[in-house]
Amino acid sequence: MKIYQTKTLIPGFKLGRDFIGKTYVGVPHKYVDRGYNVTFDNQMMALPKEPALVSKPLPDKFGSGVYFLYYYQWKPKKLTIGE
Repeated sequence: MKIYQTKTLIPGFKLGRDFIGKTYVGVPHKYVDRGYNVTFDNQMMALPKEPALVSKPLPDKFGSGVYFLYYYQWKPKKLTIGE
């Protein structure tokens, strides 16, 4: 199982009016098309097959150009051991 562990979730209002009231996870481009699961705080979500709801270019903090984050609505399942 391929896992991408995120450090934060994004409140929808930061993405625009259409996203208010929901929570999103930002996934870097290199993890989007490879069947990854996203984890955050003992919860996991499989990335949906559908395209991301929104993507935004962000400047790389090391000055090597621009990278893209793809935002998906956070719909996790609680992780449990032994199931």
